[in-house]
This record gives sequence, structure tokens and C-alpha cells, in this order.
Amino acid sequence: MKSSQTNKISWISRRLLVLLFTFVFSVFSNFLTSEKLFGAELSLSGCNGFSSSFSNMTLDSCTGTMCFTATLNASGMHGTCDWQVDYGDGSTYQTSTGGSGSVSQTFNLCHTYTTSGTFVLTLSITPAHNICAYQYNIVIPVHGATFTGNNVCAGNATVFNATSVGSVSSWNWNFGDGTTSTLQNPTHIYSAPGTYNVTLVAASTCNDTIHQVVIVYPIPVANFSLVNQCFGAPVCFTDSSTVLTGSIATWNWDFGDPSSGAANTSALQNPCHTFTAPSPSTFIVTLFVISDHGCQSPPQVSLPVSPYPIPVAAFSSVAVCLNSPTTFTDASTTNPITWAWNFGDGGTSVLQNPSHLYTNAGIDTITLIVTTNHGCKDTVAHPTVINPNPVALFSDSAQGCSPVIKQFINLSTTSAGQIISTVWNFPGGTPVSDATSGMDPSQIITYNTPGTYDVSIITTNTFGCKDTLLYTQYIHVYGWPVADFCVTPQSATIHDPTFYFCKLWSPDVATWSWNFGDGTIDVTNTNPVHSYSSSVTNNDFYNFKPSVTVSTIHRCRDSISKSIDVIPEFTFFIANTFTPNKDGINDFYYGKGVGIKKYDIMVFDRWGNLIWQCDHEGKNTDWDAWGQEGMPSSCKWDGIVQGGGLDMSGFGGQVSQIDVYVWKVKLTDVFDINHRYMGIVNIVR
Repeated sequence: MKSSQTNKISWISRRLLVLLFTFVFSVFSNFLTSEKLFGAELSLSGCNGFSSSFSNMTLDSCTGTMCFTATLNASGMHGTCDWQVDYGDGSTYQTSTGGSGSVSQTFNLCHTYTTSGTFVLTLSITPAHNICAYQYNIVIPVHGATFTGNNVCAGNATVFNATSVGSVSSWNWNFGDGTTSTLQNPTHIYSAPGTYNVTLVAASTCNDTIHQVVIVYPIPVANFSLVNQCFGAPVCFTDSSTVLTGSIATWNWDFGDPSSGAANTSALQNPCHTFTAPSPSTFIVTLFVISDHGCQSPPQVSLPVSPYPIPVAAFSSVAVCLNSPTTFTDASTTNPITWAWNFGDGGTSVLQNPSHLYTNAGIDTITLIVTTNHGCKDTVAHPTVINPNPVALFSDSAQGCSPVIKQFINLSTTSAGQIISTVWNFPGGTPVSDATSGMDPSQIITYNTPGTYDVSIITTNTFGCKDTLLYTQYIHVYGWPVADFCVTPQSATIHDPTFYFCKLWSPDVATWSWNFGDGTIDVTNTNPVHSYSSSVTNNDFYNFKPSVTVSTIHRCRDSISKSIDVIPEFTFFIANTFTPNKDGINDFYYGKGVGIKKYDIMVFDRWGNLIWQCDHEGKNTDWDAWGQEGMPSSCKWDGIVQGGGLDMSGFGGQVSQIDVYVWKVKLTDVFDINHRYMGIVNIVR
């Protein structure tokens, strides 16, 4: 086989092969002669009687395949023996046998080395607990072709350099992306980043095929974002650069702000920069990045940055009065969208032009913070004077029955300046209102109409600050009640002097008092019944003036009295028979009656002769008392013919005979009414 290969190569190649085979043969001679690499057994217990030998060794220099027969001998063994061949390139062969005493193991093995070089081959046996080993040098010669290819960034050419031991008649490249070349040392630009398996077939004695990986690293893509800030505040940039494989290793920032000096550049991944050029302005910020394989992002990425302008806070205000709404006018520029007011007394507002009511006089500092739609702020503060208000005050209220006359005294004060005007208002009073300059001391007002009335006063001090004092339902004017009553009858006789009273007063009456005119008072009954019997002692005329006094809950009173009469009674009656026999029983003939103030009685016989006559005139009360029989009883006929007079016919002093006589009575009652009566009287003895 060696001679056939030698015919195919040049003289130089044959010379190299001779040298190579000479070297290889010397190595294998060591195997055949069992020359030990270390010259002795490993000094391990239990390894006495261990030996090894090689035979039938062959080497294919093109493929690196080595075949051989190895015999391992051991004596004094017992139990299981582990036999192992270690080829020195990470590959092993291992088997186990059993036995005792002297054992032997023969191996017919082939192994292919994938690379050239010197390898340590180890033959070992593990009897019981010890390891016995022999080691030998194995030399795999360099042969055929090799090449190198550099890893590059995408878009750059990969340079391949091929070398060979011996003569190569042709070079055939496959770059792993579908393209080829026949040059020994070609260059190639890959269209996309990635990992490529490059194959080189070098036509020579061994027709070597070599595989190697080259990497085309991706170009990073520079990119970033930012959150714009108000001018004067740091603008922070967030790197969002990417690379398909690997990572970003270097960042190079230029903020386009030369006036910031050394701060105009940065190598941080996510830097912040405060722009210093006058506002407003636009800055071009650029970034290029380099990957961990040294690939730089082309072209540089640039973004314009325009920090938001800062607003200018301003407002106007005027001197204000305590407890009066004060309006503040915003005068800020750069179009703020929010306003934050602090009025210095704990009050706040978010309106653009707010109003505020101050409750304490003095000087307060008003602060305004304005914010634009980008969150940019500015603050301004101004002091504001809050002037004191006057204190409106006047004298106490009044109430009473109509009319109410009240004097109002102005008691208003001011802690600063002077009171320069006063305005009174008296609805329902006379006069209704009054406005004066300065401090009006007092007002006298008359209220005629019942009702409840408000009173107010407005005072103004030197600063134009006002105070109003309004007392509602301050004046109470009460109406008078109307007293009235009815009484029946209007007159009554002394024998039944009872009168019936009924109320006719107004509904607002709360209390009443009856006075019946006879010293009797009644505060309980609204419709009393009263008898004057205890006050009427004679059959005479009596006049009483009963009255009622009524009062409202506000003690407004009214009274009324009326006249009633108790009148005497008039009665007259006379008997028709008497017995003038002096037995003390019915011996006189006379009339009886009351209420008579003039009386005249005449008696006639059957022939018309006047035989007795009597008259009397005076006060009836002298005859009408209890137990008396009235004025007629002053004329009593004892049956004796009265002497004298033409009609007596000269028979005066004679006893009247038993007969029937005619009487006539003329009388005037207490009412000045004349009465005439006539009748008969019988004398019985």
C-alpha cells in the first residue's frame, strides 16, 4: 500500500513521507519492544507479575486510524479484573473478566485520532483494590490541509488562509451560505450575520476535507428614548439599542450642548443631562454603540430634544377687607394649565382667578404656583394687606303695645381709621331709613302697626370696609285686644236680679276680669251668670255698670262697661170682704202693693154716696221694705163712715151696715204710671 501511495505524490512528498514513516516506525517499535514510557511498573501494591505487549500495529496517516493487538498479563489475581485501555484523547475501552491466579487478556483494537499530536496510551488492570498500569507514547503525524478564517462584523469580509502539508492540486471552498470558491486564500462577505460551517476540500495525497466554523457578528442598532423635562431639570435618556446576538458593550453619547463642557458627552448606558443653553432651544442628541464583539452601529442615531419652557408666575391683587371676597387675577405667561394658590391663612384654591374670604386682619403672603401642560412650574409670592372691618352695633331691642317708640343708639366701632358713613334701615317704622355721614349717634323711630320688624345698620370705615348688622324680628309691636260682651236681660226686677253675660271679645284675649259693678270680680268664667240680690235691698231703681277687662299674652289690655238696671216691682191687690167687729181679725179694709208712690182710695155705698176716702203720697221705699204691706196699707178703713164732706150726708162717725160697697182706687206707681181700679167690698159682721 505504501508503494502505491508513493507513486501518486511528488518527490518532495515522498521524502516527507519517508521521514514521517521513519518516525512512526520508531514509535511503534517501542510498542513492539514494550518499552515503557516510565520504564517501570507503577509502584502500586498487588501489581507484581503485571506485564503488557503490543503486536500487529498499523497506522493510516490520512485518517489517523491506529490498529494493534495488546496483551496484558497478570499473576496472583483473584475475583473480578477490570481491564481498560485509555487512548489519551478522552476515549477509552473497558471490559471485565473473572479469575484467580495468573490471568491474561488480549485486545485487538482500532482507534481513530481526530487531531494530530502526541497522546499517552494507558493499559491498566484493577485487581481487587489496586490499579496496575503501563503508559506508552502515541504520535499522530500532521498531514493534509488546514485553514483559518476570521470572525467579523456583518458587512466586513472574512479572510480565509489555507495551508497544507504536502502538495495540494486544488482547493474547493464551501462558505456555508451557498457560495463557493476555488482560491487558496479567498475572502468572502456574508450577507447576514450568523454562524457558518465552512468546508475546505484540499486535493492531495489524502484528499483532506476540513470543516471549520466562522461567525459573522451582527451590527448593533442604536436607539434610545427620553422623557422631556422642563428647562433646567435633568433629561434622562433610556437606551433601547439592540443586537441580535451578544450584548452592547459601549455607549457613546453626544448631547449637542457644547456650552455644558465635559458634561456634553457620556459613556453611560442611561445617562441624564441638564441642558444649559438659553431656553427655548432644540438640541440634537446622538448615540452610537459598540457590541461586545467590537461591532459599531452605523449610522449614528439622532433625536431632537427641546426642554419645555418654564412659565413665569404673576398675579395682581388689591388691598382687601376682612370677610369680603377678594379676587386675585392671574397674569402668568407661557400658558400654564394649573394654578395652586396659597392665601397665607391656610386657604387654598386651584382656580385661575379665585376669590378668597379673609377672616383675620393683617398682612398675609399670597403664593401662586403655576404649572404648564408639561409639568413645568414657577412660583411667585406677594404680601397683601387685609384691612379690618368696622364692627356694627346698636342698642337693645324693644317690644310693647302699639305704638312703640324706640331710640336706637349707634354703638359701632372700628379698630383702624374712622367710621365715615352709617346707613340705618327701619322697615315698618317712621322714618323707614336714614343715611348719614360719619357716626350717627342715635335715631328715634315710631312703630304704629302691630307686627315684627327687622332693624339693620351698615357702617363703613376709612378703608371702605363695611360691616352690616341685621337683627331680625328685633322690634315687636303688639296689637290691642277688643273687649266686648253681651248681657241679658238689660233690666231685671228686684225679686230676680239675675243677669247672663257672654264674651264677645277678640280671639287674641288670653286673660279677662269681669267687674259686675257691685264689687264682685270674676276672672274664671268667660260667660258668667251673676245675681245682684245681695246688692238690691229696696224695691227701688238700681243701675249697675258691669265691665270686662281683657288682656293678650303681651299684656295689652282693653276694657268695656255696659249699663244694666234692676227695677222695682209694682203690684196692687185689695180684698173684697172684711169684718170690722173689733175682734182683732180682719177689722180693717185696705189695699196692699209695692212700687206705689201716690195712692188714693174711695168707698161708696150702693146709692153712690162717698162714705170713706184716703190718700197718701211719698217714697215707695218707705213702705216696701220687708215685712211692710206697701203704701196702700197707709189707708185702712175700719167700717166707720167718714165724717165731713158733701157726700157723707152728715152721717159721719156711723158704723157701716152690713152691705156691699163700691171702692175706687187711683194710684201712681214708681214708673210714674197712673192706674185706676174699682171693685166692691162686702162688710160682714
